[in-house]
Amino acid sequence: MVADRSIATLETALDRLRAPTTAEDRFRILQQLVEYWHGPIGPQDAMQTSDLEYVQLPQPLRSWFLWAGNRPEIMTGQNFLLRPQEIRMEDDHLLFYLENQGVYQWATLLEGDDPAVFGRYDDGEPWQLEDVTLSEHLILACLFEAIMGAPYGASSAWINGDTLSQITSSLQPLAIGAWRWPGATRFYARNGVFMYAAEHVIGGETGHSVWIGAKTKAPLAFLRPHIDAKWEYVAL
Repeated sequence: MVADRSIATLETALDRLRAPTTAEDRFRILQQLVEYWHGPIGPQDAMQTSDLEYVQLPQPLRSWFLWAGNRPEIMTGQNFLLRPQEIRMEDDHLLFYLENQGVYQWATLLEGDDPAVFGRYDDGEPWQLEDVTLSEHLILACLFEAIMGAPYGASSAWINGDTLSQITSSLQPLAIGAWRWPGATRFYARNGVFMYAAEHVIGGETGHSVWIGAKTKAPLAFLRPHIDAKWEYVAL
């Protein structure tokens, strides 16, 4: 029953993204997501103001480090949220988040309550505007690491649009824009299940790579009819 209440509380928080929200609202939603997946965050998990004394950061990043900056595993695992001393200006943008092999980079700006996020592939591509703000990116980064490290779930490098539609009919798209990496990447959630799906076009055919995760097996029952030998990872 406690688990059911915590899932319902989280879903209510994520649903708030469908209405206008402030940067502070989105940070509180991020906090609820973190505490659902990782448990309570205590004073020992926070960096101190003195740790950031000589570091220029936009408010969402500063708020994050002063709340859970000593818990790097929340935002780092498959990809990397840079530590405050590693965050740096590159080509007039503040580099703060990296794909695990450095293939893709994310940056933001110093100005504004919740500045825009920019991304680029590490091949000389200029910074491109992403479809998320910094607080929204932190929500997605937290979800991404939760999905990748979930004890239960499944992944496939390629499913077609029909299969994706069948799966997502049991989920709810998160009301946050897509990441450009590793394709047009959308996030979904419902009933304690989290998923991202990245669109790819190969040989003129459009497909999707998907990864689905949950803390327990029960809410993943809807997925079993869609699993076949093409799924590389299955823990249901």
